[in-house]
Amino acid sequence: MTPRVEADTPLMQQYREIKARHPDTILFFRMGDFYEMFEDDAQLAARELGLTLTSRNNGGAAEVPLAGVPAKAATEYLRRLIGLGHRVAICEQVEDPKLAKGLVRRAVVETVTPGTVLADDWLERNRNNFLLAVDARSVPAGIAALDLTTGELLLETAAPEDLAAVLARYEPREVVLPSGTPSPSPFPIPGAVCTEREAWEFDPDLAREDLTRTFRVASLDGLGVAPGDRPALGAVGALLRYARELKPGGLPHLARPRMLRRGDVLPLDEMTRRNLELVEPLRAQLPGSPGAAGTTLLDVLDRTMTPMGARLLRSWLLAPLVDPTAITARLDAVEVLVGDARGRDRVREALDGVRDVERLAGRAALGRATPRELGALRDSILRLPDVRAALDGLEARGRASLLEEAADRFDLLQDLGDELARALVERPPAQASDGDAIRPGYDPELDELKDARDGGKQYIAGLQARERERTGIASLKVGFNKVFGYYLEITNPHRDRVPADYERRQTLSGAERFVTPELKAYEAKVLGAEERIGAREADLVDALRDRVAQAIARVQTTASALARLDVWGALADLAHREAYVRPEVNDGFSILLEGSRHPVVERMMAREAFIPNDVLLDGAGRVILLTGPNMAGKSTLLRQVGLSVLLAQMGAFVPARRAVVGAVDRLFTRVGASDNLVRGQSTFMVEMSETSAILHGATARSLVLLDEIGRGTSTYDGVAIAWAVTEFLHNTIGCKTIFATHYHELTQLTEELAHARNFNVAVREAGDEIVFLHRLEPGGADRSYGIHVGRLAGLPAAVVGRAWQVLALLEAGHHVAHQAPPVPPDAAQLVLFSPSGSPHPLLEELERLDVNALSPLEALNRLAAWKKQLAEGP
Repeated sequence: MTPRVEADTPLMQQYREIKARHPDTILFFRMGDFYEMFEDDAQLAARELGLTLTSRNNGGAAEVPLAGVPAKAATEYLRRLIGLGHRVAICEQVEDPKLAKGLVRRAVVETVTPGTVLADDWLERNRNNFLLAVDARSVPAGIAALDLTTGELLLETAAPEDLAAVLARYEPREVVLPSGTPSPSPFPIPGAVCTEREAWEFDPDLAREDLTRTFRVASLDGLGVAPGDRPALGAVGALLRYARELKPGGLPHLARPRMLRRGDVLPLDEMTRRNLELVEPLRAQLPGSPGAAGTTLLDVLDRTMTPMGARLLRSWLLAPLVDPTAITARLDAVEVLVGDARGRDRVREALDGVRDVERLAGRAALGRATPRELGALRDSILRLPDVRAALDGLEARGRASLLEEAADRFDLLQDLGDELARALVERPPAQASDGDAIRPGYDPELDELKDARDGGKQYIAGLQARERERTGIASLKVGFNKVFGYYLEITNPHRDRVPADYERRQTLSGAERFVTPELKAYEAKVLGAEERIGAREADLVDALRDRVAQAIARVQTTASALARLDVWGALADLAHREAYVRPEVNDGFSILLEGSRHPVVERMMAREAFIPNDVLLDGAGRVILLTGPNMAGKSTLLRQVGLSVLLAQMGAFVPARRAVVGAVDRLFTRVGASDNLVRGQSTFMVEMSETSAILHGATARSLVLLDEIGRGTSTYDGVAIAWAVTEFLHNTIGCKTIFATHYHELTQLTEELAHARNFNVAVREAGDEIVFLHRLEPGGADRSYGIHVGRLAGLPAAVVGRAWQVLALLEAGHHVAHQAPPVPPDAAQLVLFSPSGSPHPLLEELERLDVNALSPLEALNRLAAWKKQLAEGP
């Protein structure tokens, strides 16, 4: 910070005292209609926001850098700073300047960081905005997650090998770490800002006292916290301390913490989430380009009607379940809605008018909800009876315990809805300061103030007519401005007719302005009433926010029921319209998919154009070696198997004719690789690192989907690595594996590995062309058809021809013959080319020849014929 000037003005002294308490933030210092920034903050803001940097006199000749933004436009500037990863402390004037004795008191009312944004228009409706605290100094690591917009609080511990996957599941905007954590973090989270806190704040014993006091419990047993959860306990203590510092008004909407256990959900590492394109496409799409929309599994699944449902669906997708009993309970609920089309439509229609109850109530509890947002909460609550009636009307609901539970916990919040309906006008204003948010008849004191104001206005409106009649001055008019208030204006030609009781207030070039004692009395009444009305309406809106805060636990319970009902309805609608089937999920080992389809790919093409396939992974054949050419659909097959298992374990129907899924404890998908130059890793190093993570993390109950291991090095090295990896997965780990490869040499593995099977994605040759059938068949492919694909991609004919020559030599075990350098255009043509430059017939025949199909005798005979043909000449 700029060195302190000895003789600070009182204002700068106040600024420095507040800034000293918030050293790592940009301080928005309220001064009238502007938020001002000084010194280093001003220079930073000017650079980041493109503001004009000026200066302010700080006594004598001292000048300090200054930059400011209008208070009315501050939201957009604040959004930009937060988007750039900065922290901003909002320092407001906390007393009326008219009543202040000396300098107006100021205080920081809120600190905004990427993980603590509350403004609804900054947030994505379909994802949580989690603030995380992570303590990885011990094993297991402790994790706590808080969404300030909803009050949701989650705790868990994670083993080192699972930590990155657990953190990625939350998609946090900000992560709180103990001081001394290496930088960059050993578990980087893309897009997250890291905030360090003192190590003592992660003390589990301090956190235990905090939680028992906050949730008014004698012990943490009732919150599901066990002795082995001390790391998570320390993390939540640091997280809550940090959140309260940022929001000094408190966290009245904080929900009871929920403890997640290892094994409750399926860990999905970043590699698998990316390769399966769960929530983000593998490759960025340009807006408006083909495939820019609907390219992720979430795009296909998300038919939710409410923001709460959209967030829950995303959460379920990123955290599938592992316990077959819990999965079956979700599937039961979806099945009821699939089977009752009319009931499903009624539920979805009823949900359609429900707004984001969860976030609206959270903003109200934090004192941030506007009258318009309170009106949206009211309107949503008033729709709850329709939702409940639709839920009660579902046929065979009793077969689904979760639907019964949702009905039992469904609170109509009638008292809260009635209170908001009585208090608020039909269309409340965007801000409380706009006035007229409260319905007439709700508050007698407000009605009395409005009567006084309106009566005064009516008097003043009639005053002009009365004074014109009394004075005989037809041009007399009554006016108002903020400086002089109400006045009577008389032009100069009529100045001699001004009554004696008029008091001059202002002289203009062509007129005089006057007041009367009566006008001044009414002015005081009207203007005083306006101020008191504004203050009273603000008090009443605050009281409504408090009323919501008192009922926040009930609102959160109902919001949870609404979200789950919305997700079940969305999944049921998808299953009905896209012909998905209910999977059988059990504790067994096998995975059987009959008529399996890729949920995203089939959406991008006509239904009849997608070729379904059957896949079986069981004890007898737990490793599938999948061969076939590029473009045949190997990667698609791998992904559709992974997506089907993931859908089944999140509690959704799957795109297949029949599905049986033995629940897996880990799902690994490695399809392709890219380099990571920031970390100094080549493409092959990334490939090997990802493969290593799989081999160290997989268990016998895992599902591993591999595509092209070992392609980033020499052919022999690649085959050797792929061979050893397959043996390790089969012999040591014993997990279910599909390994797609171009190394058809690996098909020999089935002769050594008892539980490995060869399959290929079929193609059909038609002369020099190949047709991709996209059909899975038993047996391995004997070649890769890479040159065919190269020709389809448009490689020059000369390149394709030379490739066939090189391939023939390599497959015969010979060295590649060196080609002569290109002949200049004016030089003699090669022997195999005619003077016109067209290929020699012998060369065309050689290109068409399939050397693999020739017997040794046939090859010798063909060679002798060619030699004779060349000797005879054209």
